Amino acid sequence: MHPVLSSPTASPQSTVGDEQETLLQESTPTPLLTNTPTATPQAILAYVQPQSPVYLINFLHPELGCQWSGVAGQIFNANGSPTNGLIVEVNGELNGKPFLGLGLSGLSQPIGPGGYEIQLSNQPFNSQNSLSLRIFDQNGNQLSETLPLVTYNDCQKSLILINFVLYGQPLNQKMYFPLVVR
Repeated sequence: MHPVLSSPTASPQSTVGDEQETLLQESTPTPLLTNTPTATPQAILAYVQPQSPVYLINFLHPELGCQWSGVAGQIFNANGSPTNGLIVEVNGELNGKPFLGLGLSGLSQPIGPGGYEIQLSNQPFNSQNSLSLRIFDQNGNQLSETLPLVTYNDCQKSLILINFVLYGQPLNQKMYFPLVVR
């Protein structure tokens, strides 16, 4: 903290001595703004698209075959147009170790416009909600609810395809879709 010198404001009752007196005040430091993501979304703006997630064989990197496991998808706006520049985060625990994977919508050309992809492992694996996915804007604001992920030790299900729809304002009610696993 650095002291700040300030002069009192003159009032009708103040004397000359009061006006010349300076006060030593300690300033309160102003917190710095950071781009730390919020723990929970301020408002839910990105929703899982109906029919998502879908578990597929790895078609993104066919040369790797079963030696690739990950999550991918597209993000669309309310009009159905692809949305680029949103941050997709997968975090949690993988094989007993902390995991953080980041993607940016619009960078995965095999998926298409607004597409993202995040590699989770070099092989399929079983997990039940130890990893989760969230969407952020570039200011670190969380736009989606935290979506727990389920993975399978099955080459036919090594790619989790999850699409999102981004609305300009929160919906009045939550949408729930059944998850059908074959």
